[in-house]
Amino acid sequence: MAGSEKSAALKSSRVIMVVVLLALAFTARYFIADRAIWFDERFTLDNTVSVSAAVEHCLRDVHPPLYFVLTAVWRSVFPSTEFSLRFLSLMFGMTSLLGLFLVGRSTAGFTAGIAALAIGAFSPYHWLYSTELRPYPVFLAFSTLSTWAFLSALKRGGLRDFLLFALFTTLNLYTHYFAVFLLISQGVAFAIVAAGNSARGHWSAARRNRQIVYGIMSLALVALAYAPWAGYLRRVVSDSMEGRVVGVGRRVGRGVTLNLVGRSIYDSLGQGPLPFLVQAALVVCALVCRKFREACILFLVTFILPFVLLFIYKPAHFIAPKYFIFSYPIAVAMVATGLFCLNERLSGRSRWPAAAPYIILAAVALLPLLPGQHEPYAFHRSDWKVIVSETRQYLAEGDRICFPRDAKSHAMVIHYTEDDFLRRYPEIPWREAEGVESFVSLESGTAVWFLRRGDLPEVLAAGLGEKLEPIKTWRIYPSDVSLYRFIAEGPHSSP
Repeated sequence: MAGSEKSAALKSSRVIMVVVLLALAFTARYFIADRAIWFDERFTLDNTVSVSAAVEHCLRDVHPPLYFVLTAVWRSVFPSTEFSLRFLSLMFGMTSLLGLFLVGRSTAGFTAGIAALAIGAFSPYHWLYSTELRPYPVFLAFSTLSTWAFLSALKRGGLRDFLLFALFTTLNLYTHYFAVFLLISQGVAFAIVAAGNSARGHWSAARRNRQIVYGIMSLALVALAYAPWAGYLRRVVSDSMEGRVVGVGRRVGRGVTLNLVGRSIYDSLGQGPLPFLVQAALVVCALVCRKFREACILFLVTFILPFVLLFIYKPAHFIAPKYFIFSYPIAVAMVATGLFCLNERLSGRSRWPAAAPYIILAAVALLPLLPGQHEPYAFHRSDWKVIVSETRQYLAEGDRICFPRDAKSHAMVIHYTEDDFLRRYPEIPWREAEGVESFVSLESGTAVWFLRRGDLPEVLAAGLGEKLEPIKTWRIYPSDVSLYRFIAEGPHSSP
């Protein structure tokens, strides 16, 4: 009885730990979920006004339909405020955190599961991509669950695990095309693990054959479920890749890929110099531990294989590390496993306190939050709502406004202004070819407000000279936004 009570108490304490970490993670994300919309998120809103509009967008663009259809349905039920729109992403973000716990636990037990959950809970990288109005929170959730199902299938070999793997993989492919890289990596990892375990006698011939049958069956289910959309994937691949295997194309592809490798690993491991070094050291510790060979192989293949494929094909468009968010779950799990391995090696020593792994875990999880570690764009790049609101306070009847030349900034100004904004404060365009004649020809006393991301063009600043007055500068990613004022002196006056 005493043993069962002790087991129940241990189970209860573990449940409490998971719930507390999830609650802390939700609280942290709750307070950033109402931040202003930025350009890419506005792109989502423009294409999800209805389910039919979402599907039409995906048919003519380069996105699978699942996220956009879900967002369109969500918007038809809930109000279109920043917070309510982001709450759908937040739910998938929280799902991915629970998935991180499952991935860590399937790799090295409950301790690694808690460690993976804690690292993800306090990760600025995860904070951003679990609340963004883009497919990435859903992509991250299904990538995490697919990774968990795959590791479970390798470990237990049950039919249920393979069916779950097929389900999460299919949903992932319908969320983001780069899910195919995770699927290919898992296939290669499965072949390596199956061959190695069979050669070492860890798998009997019967288990090996059963695993292969289940694996082929799960891939067949994925292919069958994805067949309706496979033609569009083929179009995206042909449009996105030039297919050059040699020459300049390959060299450029290698340069882009090496940058992606570095940035993807850096983003997955700590998001800052100090946390990166600490977490990378724990990953190395896990890689040299032979007990977790399956997870180690999956980690190496997941990071290496997609970039090898991009060595062959030159990306025809810009590819950012965020597209490789599918590698984040196994990276975090390997950090957690490394912490487990470190504690296992040192726990027998008299000077190694029992609380040491928890202290190390707290340091690993919280290091990215230190000043100067994580990149600030996750929290400062969406201040256009504040900029537009404060700019309006300066404007008076009869004033004119000159918007940023880049389309993204211009779009964000329009997004956060009322419909009558341009009627009350007409836009006065400026192009470098025209110089400043359009400004000096205004009626005397007219105020022209220049809202610019980055510095004013030199030609414009030189032409208006001392009459150009800097008013305010806002800190915003990727470059500051400044407001200037020019008072016209009449059509015949010189600036």
